[in-house]
Amino acid sequence: MMELDLLVLLSICLLQAGAVESCTEGFMSHDLLTAKAEQITSSVESSVTRLAESQPTRWIFGYDFIPKPSCNSSHVITGLVLGVDIRTVTESRNEYPLFEVWRISNGNPAYYYKQQNISVVLTPANFSTNGTYKFMFSRSISFNSSTRLGIYQPANGNSVVRFYTVRQSIDIDLLRVKAADINNDPLVYSTNFNTWRSFNVIMHPITEPNDDCFQGFLSQNDVITNSSGITRITRVTNEVRAFLDIRFTCNGTIKNIILGTLRFENHYPLIQLKRSSQLINVLRPNITGATNISTNLYNVSLINPVEVKPNDILVIDSSNDARMYYQQYNGPLNYEIENHNGELELEPLD
Repeated sequence: MMELDLLVLLSICLLQAGAVESCTEGFMSHDLLTAKAEQITSSVESSVTRLAESQPTRWIFGYDFIPKPSCNSSHVITGLVLGVDIRTVTESRNEYPLFEVWRISNGNPAYYYKQQNISVVLTPANFSTNGTYKFMFSRSISFNSSTRLGIYQPANGNSVVRFYTVRQSIDIDLLRVKAADINNDPLVYSTNFNTWRSFNVIMHPITEPNDDCFQGFLSQNDVITNSSGITRITRVTNEVRAFLDIRFTCNGTIKNIILGTLRFENHYPLIQLKRSSQLINVLRPNITGATNISTNLYNVSLINPVEVKPNDILVIDSSNDARMYYQQYNGPLNYEIENHNGELELEPLD
């Protein structure tokens, strides 16, 4: 079944009181929109790969990821910046990965003891418009030179949230717990691990009062850069979709629409607004006359600007074989619009 928590390849330029205002919610950031539009036709192999496998896996970040000496006992871990994908929960897909804290034994550093774990619970309601997620802990975590961080990834078919990795030019000390020992505690370096990997997890531990207290992890900027390669582009036709979480928050006027698409599609979708029980047509784009911003990205000016009001939500009508491009996963839940005796009702797509 196709996942229907999609993020539309679209942004809208809004004029309010004579000046451009930020009163839209849920539309793609321009940087992510640019990156995803390129993927519509790109054949370049991504350096990003999902961590989830057919069976659960557990990983510990080894010596290459130890705390930096410059961070003293007053520093704490407050959360994570993550490059993940998030899928809808189903009867069988209902597990979440774990962020784990381990410590090595002072008497014998070959022994790893688990101290705590935190479930990384994210849902389509937490969708990201820039491709990354900031997951903050309810309580900060203290650490010292004996601290080692880790993650547990449920099996691919069962996991709502999936970690991703990016290729490295050198091997790093990323420890994979052997399948037979995955639930053991303590773990012994020489017998329970497979060591050295040519990839890194797209994750950054947030530390305070100074960030970047753990060596080896990707920087926040690197997490953002690599996250754009996690999701794929999917094309949807012959559906009318409403996005309750993509909406307007002020009175204004739509002057331009920035759209990720191909120049020579046979039919383009109709972009609409849902206001109470009314559907308002905004534009059926004419890409031929649009301004090409970058690869597969077009700025379309409206000949007749459209007024918007707070709580207007986005609707995309791709019926009659019109093609609309979406980012698969990491978007809000989508809804199908049904007309019942003149009343517009929203049915969740699942």
